[in-house]
Amino acid sequence: MTELVPQNRTPDERARVVPVSMAQRRLWFVDGVVGGSRDYCVVWPLRLRGPLDVDRLAAAVAAVVARHEVLRSRFVGVDGEPVMVVEPPGDVPVEFVDLSGVSESVREVELGRLVGEEGDRVFDLAAGPVARFRLVRLGVAEHVLIVAAHHIVFDGWSGSVFLRDLGVLYSGGVLPDLVVSFSDFVVWEREWLSGGVLEEQVGFWRRALAGAPSVVELPVDRVRPVRRSGAGARLAFGLDAGVVAGLSGVCRVEGATLFMGLLGVLNVVVSRYCGVSDVVVGTFASNRTMPELEELVGFFVNTLVLRTDVAGDPGFGEVVRRSRVTA
Repeated sequence: MTELVPQNRTPDERARVVPVSMAQRRLWFVDGVVGGSRDYCVVWPLRLRGPLDVDRLAAAVAAVVARHEVLRSRFVGVDGEPVMVVEPPGDVPVEFVDLSGVSESVREVELGRLVGEEGDRVFDLAAGPVARFRLVRLGVAEHVLIVAAHHIVFDGWSGSVFLRDLGVLYSGGVLPDLVVSFSDFVVWEREWLSGGVLEEQVGFWRRALAGAPSVVELPVDRVRPVRRSGAGARLAFGLDAGVVAGLSGVCRVEGATLFMGLLGVLNVVVSRYCGVSDVVVGTFASNRTMPELEELVGFFVNTLVLRTDVAGDPGFGEVVRRSRVTA
């Protein structure tokens, strides 16, 4: 495997044009096909309690954007392929909305509207910006910072990095210099994922997915639309401690992680509902395979296909064992 090392860079006073990562190329392609979509808009409201220095927070936001180059980048097509245009650090607008003068019930409704509004605003990847910030004042000691970014520059891991850096900079602390940048990762990825390594990786997935069903035909209560609308919701539920303990016990016996056990549960449910023994589901991997990448804001996530054979009426322990092998 090639070594991840910092590359020579042009001065920050000038925009730099660099390649995009494999994952970014995927999202850029989807964005072009659908003509801009809300599907990949990440909206993250952060409720801040206590006295707040608005100017200091705005300066900290600008400093985080300056630190992480993907947050000040644009994505344009050149001869049918995307490139990342990294703009030099500069002013970062933080829109301010004051709701402190209205009743509490109205404040929460209006806050919900503002958060939803960010989710409805489509990003123009070529024109930028790909990250927006809005600060809502609810009271003297209560604010909400709404962070909205296109998924092409922001994943779940990025949230914790962004929040940590913002807190350090707002409090007047100093962050150590980043060892590598996102563009360093892109250069490394292109060097590594080529030649024999690329052939090996593609070969693995061709074998793993040979003959796999293209669609999981879940029984639904309405006709499947021709085109996906993107409308949806999140359903939260809890498992009681006894159920979790029981599943954990099976996992220990089978030498599996809790993720593998939950994958086994999902495989059973999909198999029973769909009447199939060849179960194909998707999951995500952080893809931050080196410590240096853990410090970066950016989009690294890789989507993986998990295919498990549950034929032969196996017991649940056997399903977990097979799911462990798949994972």
